[in-house]
Amino acid sequence: MKLADFIDEGLICCNIKPESKSILLENLSKRICQKYSEINETSLLENLLKREEENSTGIGNSIAIPHCIEEKINKTICLIAQIPDGVDFDAMDDKKVKIVFLLISPPLRMSEHIRLLARITRIIKDRNVVTSLIDSKTNQEILNILLQEDGRHV
Repeated sequence: MKLADFIDEGLICCNIKPESKSILLENLSKRICQKYSEINETSLLENLLKREEENSTGIGNSIAIPHCIEEKINKTICLIAQIPDGVDFDAMDDKKVKIVFLLISPPLRMSEHIRLLARITRIIKDRNVVTSLIDSKTNQEILNILLQEDGRHV
């Protein structure tokens, strides 16, 4: 399984400046629903916020991986957002989050969802990769970094 199989180039968001975690998740939900009209924006946002209430998905090292299950889709969707100034995300290390991998999966693809979470975690263990993603200037640059790293972690 490769991350590249789930990255939607139309869902890479470079250089965004949200005021808060909830506004960030709201904006990212809107972006996903503009592309996937079968997803209910309110429901998606509620699911993401509910997941964050249970436990922050800010895993540290400037990374967050918010994720949820969505009934109305038949494939896993991955949105990537870059926030150069960072946003408070209640991360485990109390640092601001600068890179977000948002995953939405259908209920029948839970094993795929879990494997994709593990794949992302392996890729972002390398601090140089995270720094490169944070310093990227374009969506294409973010995509290129992820594709290159995805190829290394077979």
